[in-house]
Parts: sequence; C-alpha cells; structure tokens
Amino acid sequence: MANKRTPKNVKVTKQPGQLSATGGYLGGLDRTLVPLWNNPQWLTADVWRGFVRRQAIAILCREAITNYLISLDWSITARDSTKADELKEDIDYYTRLLERGNAYYTSMDFTSHIEWIVKDLFDLPFGAAAEIGREYNSPNGKVVWIKPLDGGTLAPTLDFEWPVVQHFPNYQPVVFPKEFVTRIYLSPRTEIQREGWGMAPPERIFLAMEMLNRGDNYYAQLLLNTPEAGILDLGDTDMTTATEWVKSAKEELFGINPMKIPVLAEHTTTAKWIPFGKLPSEILYDSVTQRYITILCAGYGLTPSDIGMGSSSSGGETLSGTIRNERVSAKSGKALAKKKLQVYFENILPETLQFGWIDFDDEKNVAMSRARMANANAGNVWIQGQVFSPDEIRRQTIADGLFTITLPETLDRKSIEWPTNALRYIGNKSNAESETGKKGSNQIGEPKAPSSGGQGEVKPQQIISRSRSAIEISLTKAIYSGNQILGGLINSVRTDKNDFSAWEKRFENSVVGKSYMDLVSETVIDDSYNAMAELLEKSNWLDTVSVELARVWVDEHNERGEVVWNQTEVKKAEMDFIEGKSNDLLPSPDKVYPRKSVTNELVRIVKQTLLGKLLPMTLLVSEKSILSDKLEIDTTDRTDNNNIKLARSVAEKVYGLLPQIVSEVGVEIETILGEK
Repeated sequence: MANKRTPKNVKVTKQPGQLSATGGYLGGLDRTLVPLWNNPQWLTADVWRGFVRRQAIAILCREAITNYLISLDWSITARDSTKADELKEDIDYYTRLLERGNAYYTSMDFTSHIEWIVKDLFDLPFGAAAEIGREYNSPNGKVVWIKPLDGGTLAPTLDFEWPVVQHFPNYQPVVFPKEFVTRIYLSPRTEIQREGWGMAPPERIFLAMEMLNRGDNYYAQLLLNTPEAGILDLGDTDMTTATEWVKSAKEELFGINPMKIPVLAEHTTTAKWIPFGKLPSEILYDSVTQRYITILCAGYGLTPSDIGMGSSSSGGETLSGTIRNERVSAKSGKALAKKKLQVYFENILPETLQFGWIDFDDEKNVAMSRARMANANAGNVWIQGQVFSPDEIRRQTIADGLFTITLPETLDRKSIEWPTNALRYIGNKSNAESETGKKGSNQIGEPKAPSSGGQGEVKPQQIISRSRSAIEISLTKAIYSGNQILGGLINSVRTDKNDFSAWEKRFENSVVGKSYMDLVSETVIDDSYNAMAELLEKSNWLDTVSVELARVWVDEHNERGEVVWNQTEVKKAEMDFIEGKSNDLLPSPDKVYPRKSVTNELVRIVKQTLLGKLLPMTLLVSEKSILSDKLEIDTTDRTDNNNIKLARSVAEKVYGLLPQIVSEVGVEIETILGEK
C-alpha cells in the first residue's frame, strides 16, 4: 500500500490569498456561500453535489456521458506497436486489473470505476482522483490495486512530488506522492488564487441551472398551492365582515364533512381574485425552460437529444438533424470525457503501455479509408511521373496521420517478403483490373452519408460488421482445422531453401486454379479446403449474411433497373407521340417495371459464391501466416497454443478482406440478376 504517513519533506509554495490546500491546511474546501444569483467563487464539495442533485437535467447529462463510456470497448496496447508480443504479459495483467477490480484490495469493477470517476469529474472543482497501490510500496513497482477517492476530501498542494492531500474531519491529513495518485479535472482555473483547481460544468453554467431550479420550484408551488397565492378583492365589503367570512370559511373547510360550501353575500360589486403570479402559458414556461435545458446540456458538451429530449420545433426530429447532434456530442462532451479518462488510466499504466477506447465511427472510418485510397492513387501517379520518391510519399503519409501504428520513415524493402500477384486482395493487384477486365471499386454500396440525405454507408459492410464476432469465431475454428492439415505439408517443404520459393508460387497458382501441383500437395490442399468448408457451411452467420446480402443486391438492382426502364419508356412514349401512335407524352400507368424478388435459389447462389471466394483467400492467408510464424505448427497436438493463436490472427486478416470479397460477389450477382 501507499505510504499513509504525512511526509516530512513536503515543500509547498503559497501565494498571498491562495485558497489551495497547503499540506495539512485545507483552505480550499470550506468557503462561505455566496448569493445564488452570482456566479459562485467557491462552495464546499457537499454543496456542489447537492446543487447537482437538485437539477435532474444535469444528472441526466452526467449519466449520459457515463453510459456512453461504459458502452465503449477499450484496450491496453503497447505504445510501440513493434513490441506488442514482448509486452503481452503486461498487457494481459493490466487488462485484468481494470476488468476484475483491483486485485485483493477492492472489488470495484471497470463499470463502477467509470461511474465513480465521472461523477466527481463533472461535479467538483477538484475533479476525480484515485490512490494507486504498487508492489513492495515502490514508486516503480507494478500496480496491484487502484482505489478511487472521495474528491470532496481532496485538494491540490502545488507540490510536484506530493501533488494531492486528503483531509477528513478529526483525521490526520494524508499527502500522496505523485507515483501513488492519479488525478484529472476539467477547465483549470487561471486565477492565481485558484491555481490547481478546476471548473466543473455546474460552476460554468451556474445561472442556467439555478434558473431551471427556480422555474421548477415555481411550477411545483403553482400546482401545490390551494388556492394559488394572491389577493381576494371583496369589493364594497367592510373589513370586519370580510375577516369574519374568511374565518368562517376556514372553519367550514376543516374536517371531513362532504357538504362544504362557503357563501359570500351582502355586497353589490363583483368579488375578484388577484393572483400574484402568472400562468405558465402566459410566461412561456415551455420555451424558456427548453432554452435553459439547451444551455445546460451545452455546458456538458451534449445536446438535448442525448438525454432523450427531442426537438421542440413543430417539425420534430429529422435523421440528418439527429446525426448532426450526435456529431456535436461526439466532438465535445463525449470526446472530452474520453480524453480525460484516457489520461487517468495512462497515469496508472507503465510508460510502455497506453490505454485506448475502441469507438467505431462508420462515417469516420469510411472517410479515413477514402483518404488513404486517394493518397495511394495520387502517390502512385507521382511516383510513376518521377515527381516524388516512394520514401518521400511514405514520410508525407506518416505526417498526415493516416496511420496510427508506429512506422519507420524509411523501409528496407529487401528484408520484406512481398506477396505475389496471386494474392489479389493483399498484393499490388488489389486496385488493378480484375481477370474480367473490369476495375474493382473502392466503395461498396451508397457512399452518400445519412446527414446529407442519403441512405448511409455501405450496407453490405454494415451487414458484415453486425456479424463480426460470429464470423471471426467460425473462421478461427475453420482455419484451426485446416492448418492442422496444411501445416504438415508446409513443415515438410519449408526446410528446402533452394526450391521453396518455386514451390510457394506453384501452391498459390494451384489455390487460385491456374495450375496443378503434385498429387500429394493437391491432396493436402483439397483436404484443407474441405475441412474449412465443412465447418463454414454449417455456420449460422453464412446463411444470415447471404439472405441479407441478397436482399440488398436485389433492391439495388431493382432501383437501377427501374430508373433505366422508366427512361426507356418515356423516350418510347415521346417517339410514339411524335409518330402519331399515341396522344400522350407519358407512358401508360398500366406499365410497371418487373421487379426481381429474393428467392431461395438466389440465396443459395450468394452463399456458394461467397464461400467459393472466401475459402481460397483463407488458404492463401493461412499459408503466408504459417510461413511467417517463427514456430512450427505441431500437427500431432490438437491443443497446440501456437496453432490457436495463429488461427485467430488469420481470422482477423480474412475478416478485413471480407468487404472486397463481398464486393466481387455483388458484381457476379448483379450479372446473374441482369441475365434473368
């Protein structure tokens, strides 16, 4: 555990009038309250927490950010991607540490940890912090537990070596060394008196939250007051009579007698009720409240739609408007929370590791892919025109930030085993002309974004993404089974360095159907192919994906065909009108485009075509991976961990090639639909 004793060598700087805590003096946590109509200068932690609890919208905003972070996947990776295998044990250890709690010290899991930290981060000026327990109580020891602390009991010391102090009434203050504490906070204060403190959203938008509170209180009192607050004008009734009448009315209304009718008589002018307040409809309560809700959400970096409150306009919410609101939230409040929590966890991890959120943004990923494709095409033109060298293009690509892994600026091309042309999806022919003479497309489906009124990004790729887990699992099983057969063949021939490259070329040509090898090799290839095919054909995802892809392609074929058919019919009607065969410039409404439908036969063709393209590619990737792996596959041991690890790696690579495979299947299906 970290040292709990107050250190004797704490050296703290303090400016005149500064409110930051200095060692045992807790100057920043107990300031007097200021009038609520002014932006607060300082309040206690309990007052801030109570202030947030009074406003449901603020709690919903904070919980929306919390739920968003909990919904994301995350990973711990090597800061230098080339050392991933070397640091695998450390990565697994710290991943388990965050997932399961914190070893023996506390059972707080990752989700509870996030809820704790986000609550203090978005409520308190200090922010959030946690104590770090290290092995052997050494500043450089391995982290064995993390314990979140109550941010209301903490204060900054402004001492670099001892940055945080914890104080609780009747207890000795505890000062934490920098290696044993991790802290994050929002909007650092720039005033010298507030150095080391932050400004959470409740302080930044204090007036808007207070206005909402007062509006809610006003409306609640309006509903609860019986009668409402005001003055009863009895006209020409004298004070004595009016007082007696009020007294008798109170007595009359007391008790449970059902017949209670106060009577007002003996006056000539009309009695009037003069209310103190106005009705909500007269003071525009809804629109005013909506305005302050929008301000409050903006203070947290969100929009009202993020907490389930739709647009107040008469038109309601639209798809493009909702997407734009999501973009605003993703780039402000949610992005801020992700960065802060990333810093929080990286303060816990060793320098060699980094924490990262896995947040798949379809449009962002597609835009990144298109940028890479555009740069690749432009770079190819520049290199062929001898304007830039490949290394210059490489350095510019790294500077553009299109790739997130660690890359050297120059490449030793002789040390790399480049794929042959047979590997059409991996090698240099991925964007070249296919065997049919048609150029492959860089896009799948409709590229127009939903925010621009389109149907969204690549429906086939979305179909694949929804089944990713099932696809990778079934591929891993199939590849594992196939590698048990294929590995024996490769182990037997890889020792022959002289003839191996020629054998490898014959193997690739055999897999893609260009030539045949010797009988033994052909038998092994067939057995590996059949072993994988047997497992993949039984997988549920293949049937589901085939049906969904067939529907998408039939719909796209019908849409394109109907446009062409309508244009043809319009031209035909115009020609008939010119030739006097018809009196109408438009086609007859009885003519309807013959739309294609999804049949069982079409689904079967999609499935077989997809499988027929997937299996050869899987064999090629497996062969390359087996060769590049340092350890040989033990074909006699079905529990060989190396084979299991290799199968997972190959499955991930094959899954990355699925969009291109599906694109080629779509081209063939379009040809089939056009012939029918």
